[in-house]
Amino acid sequence: MQAADEYIIEEEKEGETDLSIDFAALKAVNPEICGWLVVDGTDISYPIVHGTDNDKYLKTAFDGSASNNGCIFMNCYNAPDFSDQHTLIYGHHMRNGSMFGKLPDFKDPEYLQSHRHFHIYTENGVLDYEIFSAFVTYSASFVYTDHFEYSWDFYDFAQKCAESSIVDLGVELKEDDRIVTLSTCNSRGNRSERFVVMGKYMKEEGSDPGSVTDAPQTDALTEEAPPAETQGQ
Repeated sequence: MQAADEYIIEEEKEGETDLSIDFAALKAVNPEICGWLVVDGTDISYPIVHGTDNDKYLKTAFDGSASNNGCIFMNCYNAPDFSDQHTLIYGHHMRNGSMFGKLPDFKDPEYLQSHRHFHIYTENGVLDYEIFSAFVTYSASFVYTDHFEYSWDFYDFAQKCAESSIVDLGVELKEDDRIVTLSTCNSRGNRSERFVVMGKYMKEEGSDPGSVTDAPQTDALTEEAPPAETQGQ
């Protein structure tokens, strides 16, 4: 596979660097590509894949080769267009700092408060997220609920996540919000611990907030976090 930066095109627009991703080239390598994640102020910049289960990419690289690093991947029960109210994205906590190895840096309150955004590039545009919570949890916790029967169920869930944060980040949450959770292992000694960073989709003024209603959603699931073992080189 090409180096990651070979899929990224940087353009200067009005004094700011604008990124675009070569999705055609990425699809030629792996058609399960669904986005590209960039966390501001960090080295986290990787393709996101959406497979048919939550096991394959624990030990499979983006190009399909066997790899202890695995790949950054979306929960298989989520919609690959990030339209669900809660989308889960997993990655290994690698000892060499790759993949989500730097995600636990957000446990430092000062670091968390100074790194507040991440972005997901898709073929249809860029989705911007404001981080509203970061905390240690466990593999079977409420955090890994991926669908909600009613909009108020989602709101209660989002509020509980915000209240669990190591720092109150003061982000307002609503029933029609969409959030993305970045999840990795927390401790090399406790295989059930996880660390999560959660971001709220920043809607543009006048944009469609999504088809969130009070009608029940079908196939409501609570998915346990995949065992993203801590391994590294």
